[in-house]
Amino acid sequence: MASTHDYILFFTDRGRVYRLKAFEVPEASRTAMGTNIINLIQILPDEHVTATVPIRNLKNAEGYFFMGTVRGEIKRTRIAEFANLRANGLVTFDMNEGDQLNWVKLTDGDQNIVLTTIKGMAIRFKESDVRASGRASGGVRGIVLDGEDDHVVGLDIASDDSDLLVVGANGLGKRTSMAAYKTQGRGGKGLKTMDITVRTGHLKAACVVPREGQENLRLMIVTENGTGIRVKVSEIKTTQSRSTQGVKLIELREGDAVKTVEYFDASKKPED
Repeated sequence: MASTHDYILFFTDRGRVYRLKAFEVPEASRTAMGTNIINLIQILPDEHVTATVPIRNLKNAEGYFFMGTVRGEIKRTRIAEFANLRANGLVTFDMNEGDQLNWVKLTDGDQNIVLTTIKGMAIRFKESDVRASGRASGGVRGIVLDGEDDHVVGLDIASDDSDLLVVGANGLGKRTSMAAYKTQGRGGKGLKTMDITVRTGHLKAACVVPREGQENLRLMIVTENGTGIRVKVSEIKTTQSRSTQGVKLIELREGDAVKTVEYFDASKKPED
């Protein structure tokens, strides 16, 4: 969600960033196909947009962009370093071969971060454990992965008054209090957050949802085949144990699987 005069920053899998004013993105109906991104920004042929961040002021903004890759690399960079974005983009993460940038969050420098993996592990650490680095630098280890077939599926900002919501490929999901995840140093293996079985499928998505105003929160689940469903966050079962399987959130057709999830506050309206 963004206002007309916000900047929209587009971060790509190859570690580059581009920007547009929100009003430069064509308005369309809910079911419209949309405009190809190459018609809006000068993205490279082999790049894909993986994260978008709306922000009103780049020059005077305080805080950081906290970034994470699918192979568990993380970094944070001051927002002010992005003030002079060019039309052809800028390098924002020196990527290792075979890795890709997938998550970018705005932080204030004193928050907790949680990383979650496809095999159901999660690690919580202080963002201050990650030294602020230059815009074009590489990252540091955020979590130890369990083999080449493991990867990160979620990066989010954590606090004790929130829940970690996870969803498996087969549509099962659950909420667990973030207080159940002790703060560790970055670069560890983390704690089990979901019991991964044939019934659940691999973990596909994870996000942190605040407890305050949770009755207004809606979870949007989108499948590989493009089906979307809205679920009230407050109706998703909360478990005391980190390692349970959860409950069915969406009925999937044969051959389909959960692709991604995102939540929003249904009580809030955009400024314009």
